[in-house]
Amino acid sequence: MRDGWSKLVAIGAVGLLLLVVGGLWGCGTPRERYKVLSFFFDGVPDPDKPVAKATTQSVFAQQRVFGKAAVSVHAPFKQGLCDSCHKTATGAVMDFGEAYKRCETCHKETRKQYPRMHGPVALGECRLCHRAHESTEPHLLAADSIKLCTQCHDAQLLSPKPWQHTDGETPCISCHSGHGGTEANLLNERGKKPWPSTRPTTAPATQGQAVVERAERREVPG
Repeated sequence: MRDGWSKLVAIGAVGLLLLVVGGLWGCGTPRERYKVLSFFFDGVPDPDKPVAKATTQSVFAQQRVFGKAAVSVHAPFKQGLCDSCHKTATGAVMDFGEAYKRCETCHKETRKQYPRMHGPVALGECRLCHRAHESTEPHLLAADSIKLCTQCHDAQLLSPKPWQHTDGETPCISCHSGHGGTEANLLNERGKKPWPSTRPTTAPATQGQAVVERAERREVPG
């Protein structure tokens, strides 16, 4: 009985609060509404205080990647044009469940149907490899290409030839396209060139394990 009575009291209190808030919403001065709302809720903006204008610089300070300087910045973000990506044509907030549709507004050619396509591109999962605002890597990559690619492409399964696969230094995108192409293994023009089977200069014996170790640790920023 007590539990039932407590529930009724709680429901009644919530209903009364809604009536008060609803009544104030349509009448009374901003100052009067502020006094009542701030009694029940924290963080109600004071109508008599000026609203601070958001600046691109303040956004950058909040979004700075890993505490390092950005190497690449998405143009709309740099220009403070948030609505170009975060709102639809009708002004509604964008549902990023199908983010690729928003990306295609400007990058339609990037996702064209290559004869061979990288899996994330074919699925429209741009954000698996790219950051939306800024990055410490070129092309808004979410991490350096070795760390990024070895999330899905196990380094232990890579052929030891060419030597770039095991030196732990050569970016994957030096020889492979990240989006698609006409060649097997998405080789780009540089990747199609014949490479020596051994590195031109002698490297430490342990250096060849760098890629494998990175893959095992899965050192990819969240």
